[in-house]
Amino acid sequence: MNKVIIISGASSGFGAMTARELADAGHAVCAGMRDVGGRNQKAAADARGYASSNNDASDPSRWTSRTRTR
Repeated sequence: MNKVIIISGASSGFGAMTARELADAGHAVCAGMRDVGGRNQKAAADARGYASSNNDASDPSRWTSRTRTR
């Protein structure tokens, strides 16, 4: 069963690697990273190719429409 997975720190390193692997496995990935308009602009552009959304992790209001509580 595919899942929706939220990853913060998806701009580089293990976060980026994990986000891409999970997306390649068929899961819906929300890739969170800081400063998507500055230093992480390239990483944010790359994430648009595999993530169902990517958001500025430092802005909580960007996540409320993507998450819900049970």
